[in-house]
Parts: sequence; structure tokens; C-alpha cells
Amino acid sequence: MFTLKKSLLLLFFLGTINLSLCEE
Repeated sequence: MFTLKKSLLLLFFLGTINLSLCEE
């Protein structure tokens, strides 16, 4: 369960960075 939570957090973090880069 902890691994799944970390994976989701990582995906969300990467997704946010991707959006920020695309907006530039």
C-alpha cells in the first residue's frame, strides 16, 4: 500500500512538472 501511494505521488508530481513545462 505504501508503494502504491508513493507511485501515485510520483506520477502526480511528474504530471505537474510536465504541465508547467508545457505552459512555458
